[in-house]
Amino acid sequence: MSALCVINQVPATVGNLCTGCVTKLHTTVLQVPRLLVELDVTITKQARQTTPGAGGSGGERALVLNLAASDAADKVRMWLRAVAHLTVANGEPVPVGMRDLAAWTARRLSAAARHPEIADYHSGLVGAVADGWRSVDRAPERRVVGTCDCGGILSTTQDRAEVWCPDCKVPWDVADLLEMRAQKLDDKVVTAEGLSVIFRSVLRVSLTAATVRKWVERKQIATVSEKPSTFRVSDAIATWESLHGPLPGRKKQEVSEPA
Repeated sequence: MSALCVINQVPATVGNLCTGCVTKLHTTVLQVPRLLVELDVTITKQARQTTPGAGGSGGERALVLNLAASDAADKVRMWLRAVAHLTVANGEPVPVGMRDLAAWTARRLSAAARHPEIADYHSGLVGAVADGWRSVDRAPERRVVGTCDCGGILSTTQDRAEVWCPDCKVPWDVADLLEMRAQKLDDKVVTAEGLSVIFRSVLRVSLTAATVRKWVERKQIATVSEKPSTFRVSDAIATWESLHGPLPGRKKQEVSEPA
């Protein structure tokens, strides 16, 4: 009797997977570069919609970010790297860029399919990509304002003060959601690529992932974790401001004097 696919229990044809599951994984891997571009557009569009124009009141609103799309992009990158590393031999170099990594991984899925834990990686990447597409804000008149406690994506039109979760039907106040997202931005932990998106779309200055890596080499910023390297947004802002001066439109944090 032939071995069964660890996903849907039909006869396996490639390692621990059947032909259908290998095809699904291959298609999902190749979707990643395009999905990340769409998520980047969603994040940027959200910033344009929520950042006040000249003469607007206050600078805090400029920190509003579509964290749902940003979190989705981070998870997609994480799971693609995880699947890719199932195929790596000792000491073998792995592409860094997502486009190169996706193409490289797609050519090596037969090796990944032989891994005993491929079921978890398969569901992880497929699920992350599906969530990513749900986070893409395709309608120009709508905006993503956050994520429900149940995980549902909360999106609404510009003029609505309340939004209902499409999954669990719980109502949320839009203003409260946007304020929470603004407060969370400084503590958000992202990759160098994520910092680049945040600085460009929200803080309105150019910061490349390569510059962030140079900061690491010069010990100008500390990583929160390695493989992949991640950084706290507040640390990146502090490094930028120490090198270039205060960011425009950003309210300086007040520090209480000791008693």
